[in-house]
Amino acid sequence: VIELIDNSADINQIQSLLKVYASNIKTAVLLSLPNNYSESIKGRTKPPLPHYVKKATDYIHFNYESSVQLEDLANHTGYSVRSLVEGFRKFVGTSPKKYLTEIRLSAARQKLLDPNCGESVTEIAFMAGFTQLGRFSGLYKERFGELPSQTRSSRNTSWQPPRLLSS
Repeated sequence: VIELIDNSADINQIQSLLKVYASNIKTAVLLSLPNNYSESIKGRTKPPLPHYVKKATDYIHFNYESSVQLEDLANHTGYSVRSLVEGFRKFVGTSPKKYLTEIRLSAARQKLLDPNCGESVTEIAFMAGFTQLGRFSGLYKERFGELPSQTRSSRNTSWQPPRLLSS
């Protein structure tokens, strides 16, 4: 810019160049300092779920207590099992079966932590859609680092329900 001024450059050229510099400085600041737009600028925001994946996740949230099969999801969404599996992997980061299991585990944990819940661990497992208690216990320990019975016995009266995964 100084060189242009020294060489008696056209004022319009100088103004144009200063606008480019100002824009570059703004961009550098936005990229380097945390702000409300940092994640969007860096491309880290999650794109919205395609309608068929959203429809499937909603179905899982409303029906996790019952037997949910891939075919049920396919029928509900109108998409093939293969498309659903690919959509889940791409947009949710897991398979529909693992997503269902996570929802069931979270629901079971919520009940196990609730001091007002009078159901047994077995009843809670069945209510959350698990049919094999040994498998439930193993998955639960893998996910939360303790057995369901340990969670049950450690609950207290200052409990606040954890949030289920949102779809």
